[in-house]
Amino acid sequence: MIKNPGLPFTVQVRAPSGEDPYRGDGTEPLFGSGHWALAASLQWVRTADPLVLFGGIGYLHQFSRHANGQKYEPGPGLQYSMGLGFSVNDDVSLSGRFAGLLQGNWDVDGETVEGSSYEPMTLRVAATMRCRRNTYIEPEVTFGLNDDAPDVFVGVALIRSCLLYTSDAADDLLCVDLGGRRIIQQKNKTTTHIPVHIRIIQRLYALQNCITDLIMTL
Repeated sequence: MIKNPGLPFTVQVRAPSGEDPYRGDGTEPLFGSGHWALAASLQWVRTADPLVLFGGIGYLHQFSRHANGQKYEPGPGLQYSMGLGFSVNDDVSLSGRFAGLLQGNWDVDGETVEGSSYEPMTLRVAATMRCRRNTYIEPEVTFGLNDDAPDVFVGVALIRSCLLYTSDAADDLLCVDLGGRRIIQQKNKTTTHIPVHIRIIQRLYALQNCITDLIMTL
């Protein structure tokens, strides 16, 4: 069954977590951007059971900072991604996502550093498996597709979903999950089942930001 596409819009604030890239001798791997950032993105999602197709485009602005007696100002960033998820059964889904970040030239003390732009591209493959009713485990592997991206990233996510109940929802036997989707409970107290390939989209949005932060700093 093909459903009308959804267009979720997100706004994010990112803190300069991880190791400061302006410290050290430059020989150690760094996992921090060193800058506060503001990002906005528009996603496109369409379900064609058992497939979920998605894509997105976004803008990334990193704020300037002073370090080592100089002012560093990253250029604007354009994020883009596309991919699909496939439901193997009610408990297992597979997904793949291509993502890139077009980062403009940097300015140092007000002067543009030519050749400082970069465009890391990655391909992420993952499997989402239900362990319990609201608990999922998601191993993933992300491959760098060009010299600007890390060679490979391997990780495992443990996902625990929960429901938010409102007073009106409780009266009407309705509940709303964190992604904004309504689950209608029947009078016999049974809950409409949401396939795991739908839930995977919510996780892809969150994990996309983690991967973007990683490829920006390497």
